[in-house]
Amino acid sequence: MKLLDRIDDWMNPIAVKELRQAVRGKFVAIAVLLALIVQLIAVFIITMSNSLTVSPTSQPAGPAAFSTLFTVLFTISIFLIPAYSGIRMAAERSDTSTDLLFITTIRPRTIIIGKLMAVVGLLVLLFSASLPFLVFSYVLRGIDMFAIVLLLALALIAVVNQSILALFIGSVPASRPFKILLAVGFFLGTFLIYRPMLEVTMEVLRMGVDLGILVATPFWSALGTFVGVLIALDAVVVVLTTAAISPPVANRAFPVRSMISVMWALAFIGAMWATFSTKLDLLLSVWAVLFLVFVSLVLLSAIGERETWAPRILRTIPRSPLLRAAAFLFYSGSGGGILWALLFFAGTVVLYYAGAHAAPLLYAERVPLVTRYLADGVFCIVGYALTAALLRRKLLPRIPARTTWAVALGLFLIGAIAPMVIGLAMDAETNRFGLYANVATMLNPFPMTMRSAKAAGVRTLVLALWALAVMLMNGAWIVAQARRFRPLPLQEAVES
Repeated sequence: MKLLDRIDDWMNPIAVKELRQAVRGKFVAIAVLLALIVQLIAVFIITMSNSLTVSPTSQPAGPAAFSTLFTVLFTISIFLIPAYSGIRMAAERSDTSTDLLFITTIRPRTIIIGKLMAVVGLLVLLFSASLPFLVFSYVLRGIDMFAIVLLLALALIAVVNQSILALFIGSVPASRPFKILLAVGFFLGTFLIYRPMLEVTMEVLRMGVDLGILVATPFWSALGTFVGVLIALDAVVVVLTTAAISPPVANRAFPVRSMISVMWALAFIGAMWATFSTKLDLLLSVWAVLFLVFVSLVLLSAIGERETWAPRILRTIPRSPLLRAAAFLFYSGSGGGILWALLFFAGTVVLYYAGAHAAPLLYAERVPLVTRYLADGVFCIVGYALTAALLRRKLLPRIPARTTWAVALGLFLIGAIAPMVIGLAMDAETNRFGLYANVATMLNPFPMTMRSAKAAGVRTLVLALWALAVMLMNGAWIVAQARRFRPLPLQEAVES
């Protein structure tokens, strides 16, 4: 009994609650029965068609049967399971029940992990109920068991990924119309995974999976890289979801910035290994662009974060000046978040340039151009974000700090999108359009291939001066936050 008691203590209470409510409700019954009924009809039709068309030259019916049955299972799973988990999360995150997430003693991380465990449990139940039909296709010959297991594993990974994203959308503290808009975008985005997965299924069934593929190192390397990237992205979304359901006074930014920092370093090591192996900077460029996007999102969030800290956070601030300086970068707070983003912006561009120069690249002449593109994007993003922070504090004090990102988005639409749209509408057919395009896209963070070397140099200089100017104008504001970032005196810490 002691072992059973320990296992009972180890079980996630949220997973138990979610699974209990799922099996008691109608959703699981409807999903399982729908999958079984459709697959039963498909098996009946396939069996009758195969029995009526049997001939010595007929092809095995296994691939066609599996393709039909797998499509039914994957369609129901990819559209119903993520929607179910996201809707439940949004209902619990609504204004009428959000306090339940904050007053419980269960940690936010435990809540999210429990919901993911419940999603996996529902998928295992659905896949297990459909497994006899899928194995039936193996009896019809023409498909090997490893192909069945591989495709089921890929389908499971795809549905879990969509469920993680659905949980994040459901946890976003936004108004109902905005959540509905996100839900519509999520539904449409599901087709970006749905169709490629079915195409991969057809390709695997067409080519087959022989013993040579099973022992081939490139196959396992590609599969491992694919799964590793998905796990990394899932980890980012899970941490963001955990931060979204944490109380406002909590140190939400700490796990997000810490995780991105670790992933940034590990991904750079992997990208450098691939660069030296292939003599191409493709993965190094992908690493730089991907993490510049992550850091940009952190910056847009940081410009709207708190400027003071609650006692529960002040008690955890290190008393050592060196550790306190590091904590300022990783703790929640606009000043520390801005400095953290600037540090990782600079580190990403510098490491890309240094790493690309250290590796024996086949096309080394493109490294300075890519470095300039990266630097221009950084300068532009910093300019928009810090200009928005400055405008919100000086000219728009009534706007809540948490919506500063919307001010930055408005500035981006005015400075980067509107001039180009106006130019296309007015001067697209004239000879002056090339010159106008260089001016109109001056504040655009994306690279423009039409610009000359001189115009590109001018653009880089303008963006660098803009970013430097807004950094200096926000400097006193950031320094004031750093001075307030002090631990509670020992007596106050004990009393609180």
